[in-house]
Amino acid sequence: MKKTLSSATLFACCGAYSNIIFMGQPLIKALYGEKGLIFCVAVMFVSTLYLFTICSILLSLGTDKMKDSAKVLKDSFLNLVFISGTIGFICFAKSIVLPKIISDALQFSANTTVCLSMIYIGFLLAEANLKEIMKDKEVYIFCILSLIITPIIAKAFGGLFLGGMPLAVLVILMGTPAGALLPSFVESYGKSARRASQYVFMSTILSLITLPLVAEFLCRS
Repeated sequence: MKKTLSSATLFACCGAYSNIIFMGQPLIKALYGEKGLIFCVAVMFVSTLYLFTICSILLSLGTDKMKDSAKVLKDSFLNLVFISGTIGFICFAKSIVLPKIISDALQFSANTTVCLSMIYIGFLLAEANLKEIMKDKEVYIFCILSLIITPIIAKAFGGLFLGGMPLAVLVILMGTPAGALLPSFVESYGKSARRASQYVFMSTILSLITLPLVAEFLCRS
């Protein structure tokens, strides 16, 4: 499968950044409760840093959008995902309890994340040819690597340092589909938002099958 530099970097970045925010967090909360979210936030931090550093550099290769080191660091730490995660971690560490009206509003917002991400993906795919996507071998290769191979690797290497719930959370998060924000992110670097949307769409559909298998066979204690 021959690929240009542009398509190769897009393929790699979409495969490395999973949908931890919109799909991973609700799933981990359902499986492991509030304790699981602690480890979920840790993975989210690392994943976000990876997106705004390594992925940013890869996507800018061969373009005029290469950022300097200061800009990369600024984008890595001054973004809504990282800032909100930091606030949440501080609240946890300091046992800060928010007023009920605020906590209820945040809980309502959290419960809508998966639905909103699917609506967003739907908008991006409105002009896409579904039959074309279903016949695209590269999309299936992407899904096999991101949904099956990646959690297996996470299990193998993560098992050297982790165990129990932390390892299970890591493996499940690595088995989630491509991140919903990838289309808009890669588009800012002049890459194909439509292609990224295809990766997100198909991996999201197939994850309905692969995620239960990952949880069953890779997350046994």
